[in-house]
Amino acid sequence: MVDELPEFLRICHVNCQSLTAHLDEFRDYFGDSGFHVICLSETWLRPAFSDSFVSLRGYQIFRCDRQGRCGGGVAFYISNSLQANILRHSEGDGKPEYLIAKISVSNTSKILLAVVYRPPHCGYLQEFLDTFIDLSVTYKHLIIFGDFNADLCTTTFDSAQIMSFIETTNLYLVPYTPTHHTRSSSTSLDLCVIDDADKLISYEQSDVCFLSAHDLISISYRVKVARRGSCSIKVRDFRSFDIDNFLIDLEGYDWGALYQVDDVDSKVMLLNTALTECYDRHAPLRDIQPKHLPASWLTPDVRCAMRSRDRARRVRRRHKTDANYKRYKTLRNQAQAMVRSAKKEYYLNAFRDGSESTTIWRQLRHLGLLKAKNADKNLIFTLDELNEFFSSVTAGIDG
Repeated sequence: MVDELPEFLRICHVNCQSLTAHLDEFRDYFGDSGFHVICLSETWLRPAFSDSFVSLRGYQIFRCDRQGRCGGGVAFYISNSLQANILRHSEGDGKPEYLIAKISVSNTSKILLAVVYRPPHCGYLQEFLDTFIDLSVTYKHLIIFGDFNADLCTTTFDSAQIMSFIETTNLYLVPYTPTHHTRSSSTSLDLCVIDDADKLISYEQSDVCFLSAHDLISISYRVKVARRGSCSIKVRDFRSFDIDNFLIDLEGYDWGALYQVDDVDSKVMLLNTALTECYDRHAPLRDIQPKHLPASWLTPDVRCAMRSRDRARRVRRRHKTDANYKRYKTLRNQAQAMVRSAKKEYYLNAFRDGSESTTIWRQLRHLGLLKAKNADKNLIFTLDELNEFFSSVTAGIDG
C-alpha cells in the first residue's frame, strides 16, 4: 500500500566521477532521499557492468555509457512509480554525451528530460541543443540537467553559446551558485534549465563529498505525482513457528482426496491447499514495512570520519585558506582510507572459507554479480519441445 496524496516532482543531478567507486555510499545517500529522478554525469560505466550491479532499490536505471575509452557516460534513475522512454541518446566519440527521455508522471503529464555531460573543450554542443528543441515541440514540460564544462561565471564562446540557447528558446536557468570547487576556484559547470520559472517550486544545492568535487543540484518542479508513502508487503511470521507441531498438523490432514483424483493439476491444487492451511495456522501472514538498510561496512567510526570530512569541506568553502584546505585534504584522505579498509575487511569476512553458502550467494546478489531471485528466467526450449523430448526418451526406454 502506498499513500496517494500528491507531492511535486523532485529531480536532482550530480557529476559522480565513477558510480561504481562510490556505489555503497551512493545507495546509502539516495536510498531514502525521496527524489523521483536522479540524474548522473560521468558515471564511468561500461557495458560489462550490468544494470543489477548498479541497482538502487525502488528505482530503474537508464544509461548511455561511453564507448571505447575511459570516463564519461550519463544515466538517470527513475522511481518505479514513474515511467521513462528513451527518445534519443548520444552516439560516437568526441561529442557531448546525453540521454533524452519522455518521463510519464500521469496520463496528462509528460516531461521531456535531458541529462548531459559535455567533456572539457568539446565541440558539437549545438547538435544536442538542436535535437532537444526538435523534440520539445510536443511537450509542455522541459527539463535539462547536466555538467556542461562551461563556466557561466565567465564570458567564453561556450558559455555564450549556452546562454544564447536559453534566451532564444525562452527557457529559464535555475540560479545556482558555483557548483564545482577546487583548491583555488569555484565554477558554475552544473546547470539546470527548465521551460518556465513559475514551475520552479524550490531549488537546492549541497555538498556530496563522497562522490566528487561537484555539488548536488536539485529542483522541485510543479508537476504533481503520487506521494510515495511507506510501502508494506505481506510475509509469513515464523517467529513462533514450531516445526514439530507443524508436521503433526500436516500428518493429521486427510490426504485421501489425493488418491481420488486422476489429473496432476488437481493433485497439485489439493497439496497446495493443505500446505497453505497449515502454514496459515502456524506461520500466519503479517504486514511489514521494508526499510533501506545501509551498507554493513558503514560503521559508526566510518560515519564519524565522513562527517568530519564534510564539516571541513564546508569550512574550506566559506574560508578559502591554505590551512583549511590542508585540514580538509587530511580528513578526506583519512575517510577514504577508513572506507577502503572497512570494505576490504567486510567482504573478506563474507567470502572467506567457512562462510555459509547462503551468505555467499546473498553477497554475490548484493554485488550484482548474480541475478536477483525474482529475475526473469526464460527457458531456452518451449514446453512442447521439452514434452516431445521426454516422450521420446520414455518411448526408447519402453522399447
